[in-house]
Amino acid sequence: MEIGALNGPTFKKSEAKVEFADWLSAEELVEHYDKEDTIEADHVIQGRDLYGTVKYDKTGRFSSVIPNHEHIPDVIGC
Repeated sequence: MEIGALNGPTFKKSEAKVEFADWLSAEELVEHYDKEDTIEADHVIQGRDLYGTVKYDKTGRFSSVIPNHEHIPDVIGC
């Protein structure tokens, strides 16, 4: 899972098995940041708890989490 990729993901879906989480939908991110190549989030958080928003796989976890954006308040907790 990558959080906050905006338009610069570490890996593209064509390169790895990855899911994206962001605060807003791609449409809202384009409107807010004016970046046309914004990544479509699989999980839109919008003020909700990340853990309550993300639909986990069968094991209940991801093998890794990449916090891509500097505004994540608790990178270690994430």
